[in-house]
Amino acid sequence: MRELGQQNTPPGYGTGKAYSKDDWRSFIRELVRFGYLERESGVYPVLTVGGMRAGNS
Repeated sequence: MRELGQQNTPPGYGTGKAYSKDDWRSFIRELVRFGYLERESGVYPVLTVGGMRAGNS
């Protein structure tokens, strides 16, 4: 398909490559801190979409 000039990847795919792994970890910590994401505990922690905490808008 790539030979035909068609792209199989969604728009925006790979745009985060400009950021380091540490940058992404920092972004995620901030999203958890502001309540946009919640981290579940366990052997394999999972991130879920969180409800905004009161006072964070």
